[in-house]
Amino acid sequence: MDNFQAIGQLVIKAQDLLDSIKGGAIRAMQTTFDTLVNTSKTTLDNFITAQYGRVSSVLNDVHGELPHVLLTRNQRLEVVNDSSILGMRTLYCEELTVTKEAIIYAGSGNDTDFTGKGIAADFRANVIGNSYVNSSFTILRVKFRRSANTHPSRLDNFFARGNHQGAMTGAAIVKVISGSLTGWASQISHGNGWETRGAQAKATSRAGNLSGGIGHGSINLGDNSIPNDEGEFLICLYGVVNGVVDFDRWGVFPELDKSWRA
Repeated sequence: MDNFQAIGQLVIKAQDLLDSIKGGAIRAMQTTFDTLVNTSKTTLDNFITAQYGRVSSVLNDVHGELPHVLLTRNQRLEVVNDSSILGMRTLYCEELTVTKEAIIYAGSGNDTDFTGKGIAADFRANVIGNSYVNSSFTILRVKFRRSANTHPSRLDNFFARGNHQGAMTGAAIVKVISGSLTGWASQISHGNGWETRGAQAKATSRAGNLSGGIGHGSINLGDNSIPNDEGEFLICLYGVVNGVVDFDRWGVFPELDKSWRA
């Protein structure tokens, strides 16, 4: 073997040795990198889980406080006479008869049934059970005959009062006896025909805010496509509050100003 062949073989062996060293180093680096990535992923996952828990805790506290103020008047549904509900302005209604059926008090033993039709017991059995109530409220029986006008006949024309907020929730607990109610959709079905009806509205744009696009409606009486449509229903806890409220947490809300009652 001459010197040139020996040098050539030496070069080949050197290249093989270098490739082996490179491969081992790369594999070692890859292993180290994968370990670091997995460790970082575990740390990040734990951080996200912890932050989610903190955010959920804060939101639960906020929801639990229910910092909402009543924008409508008379959520307890006091009456002026047998044809008018205190603080409420009915729109396009030709005839309206209002009857106090019952008052729900803190404890079920104090509930008052005015007509002997068992409405208080029916409401308790199907809606709230024996739950404690922090403020008494009235259950009304409302009979109506709307006008021939095709405009919706609102139980309360709150829409026109200019009470606009960044977000609003309106609801009432009702039981339709005859005819129909429109406007607020059914959100929760309780037993024996009782249901929570309501709607939520919130500003999603500057244009919507400027145009009053978040003005809130009401329960509408009957079908406005039927002239002089009529019906009958039971109702309690009617109101609109600022903010977004879960319908299954609907109850009695504080009023900011009660001077209008004078």
